[in-house]
Amino acid sequence: MPFFLIKNFPLVKTRVSGKFVAQKKLNQDMEQPMRSRFTHTQIHQILQESDLGADVKEICRKYGISRNTFYNWKNKYGGMTPSDAKIKHELEIENRRLKKMVAERDLEIEAMKELLSKKW
Repeated sequence: MPFFLIKNFPLVKTRVSGKFVAQKKLNQDMEQPMRSRFTHTQIHQILQESDLGADVKEICRKYGISRNTFYNWKNKYGGMTPSDAKIKHELEIENRRLKKMVAERDLEIEAMKELLSKKW
């Protein structure tokens, strides 16, 4: 069966040729979060530079990040050490995995209740 006949298969029209081509799904595996270009230590150093009085605009230009990214990091990691940030990141991954397990379990329980409530 051709890929374009499969339901819900993403197709994208290219600019150059105008033909429809299959689009790759990125980060399909929800277990692994998107990988950052910067380590927790590097993020900590970037935030320390701003604490020492450097201009945020210059810092963003120097490291090739947007202001939104900088302020998101500041809200998320401000006042933490790199080891604290790494621990927090690992706990977030664990929490995401556990929430997924609970949701799957609840779905199974609902299916069992529905199945057992029917009169045969």
